[in-house]
Order: sequence, then structure tokens, then C-alpha cells
Amino acid sequence: MRSCLANCGLRPASAALLAEGLASNATLRELRLDANSVGDAGATALAEALQRNRTLRILNLQLGGVGTAGAMALTINLLGNRTLRGLGLAFNPIGPAGLEALEALIEQPATLTVVHEALVFRCCRCVFIIIRLVLRVMSLAARLRAWLRWLISCRCRRRQALTRRDPVAANTLGASEAADYLMTRCPMLACFVFSGDPYESGFEALELSQKLSDNEPAAA
Repeated sequence: MRSCLANCGLRPASAALLAEGLASNATLRELRLDANSVGDAGATALAEALQRNRTLRILNLQLGGVGTAGAMALTINLLGNRTLRGLGLAFNPIGPAGLEALEALIEQPATLTVVHEALVFRCCRCVFIIIRLVLRVMSLAARLRAWLRWLISCRCRRRQALTRRDPVAANTLGASEAADYLMTRCPMLACFVFSGDPYESGFEALELSQKLSDNEPAAA
């Protein structure tokens, strides 16, 4: 059973009378009281009635003039409620203390959904923070990748110059030798540093370096 009393000009006294009937009601599933002047007194009366009611699933108090006291009363009386599934409190001046109380109500192990614009804003803010952290990590990973390429390239140039005793070859080292050098020591790091570029992935660089090493005796 569904009852819609939205925008009916109800006052706190009217909400208290509704709460008396709600306490013993066993058929009502949804009660809409949005756009009424329910106030803190009416919200408190409804919250106390929900301690005895075990059938109501949705209670909408949107634009009901519910303040901090009303939000805290709802939180205290709904902590043990396992029947209510939706509580609409959008566009109510519940204040920071009321918002904290509602957050404690949401954290309880139940399936209650509380609707308020401040809660939605906080969730969106958390999402934006996570996105910024992910972008920051990606930027740091790109810088680390570029630094590792430069470091490995310098190491391989030095090794080649010492091996061949050829100063010209030290300036013409390809990326395949650098990838091969890192591939033999840390394959996972090689895939991270040299992935994404043609002929510079770990396995391709290793295959290319093997071909070059096979051709060196013939050239000699």
C-alpha cells in the first residue's frame, strides 16, 4: 500500500498524528510527505513510530523543513530498523551534525539508502580525488619510465664502448641492446620500460639482439 501526501500543507502536529497511526499500521509500504512543513518535531514523531512499525519500506521527507534535531532523531531510532529501505531527506537543512549522524546510519550493516544532496556531493568528491590520484600515479610512472630508459641507455653505451673499444659505436647504440640488457636482469621491468614502441618491447628486443650477435662473426 502506498500513501502520497506530498504538498498537502501538513504541519508538525499533523505529522505527529500520522506517526501514531503509522506505529500500528501493518499494510503501508511507502509514505510520501515531501514538500510539507514536517519540521524536527514531526520527523522525531515519525522516527519513534518506525521503532514499532515493521512494514514501511520508503519514507520521503524531501523539502520537509527537517533540521539537525530531526536528522539525529531519525538516526537514533532507525539504527535497529531492518525494514526501511529508503529515506528521502533531500533539501532539508540538517546541518553538519545531522549529516554526520546520517553517515553513521548509512554505515550500519543494512540495506537502507539515505538521499541527501550533501551525501551525493561527498561521494562525487571522493571519486574526483581517486581520479586525481590515478592521473598522478600515471604521470609519475611515465617519468620513471623515461628515466629508466635514459639510465639503461647510458649503461649500455658504456658497456659497448668498453667492449669494442670504439668511441664511435658508443654514440650509436640502439634501443634493442638496452632492452636486451634489462631483459636478462628483470623481464617485468623491461616490459614496463620498453612497452608500447615498435621493435622495443622486451621479447622483440631480445630477438633482435640475438640476430645481431649471430651476424657479428660473419662480419668479422
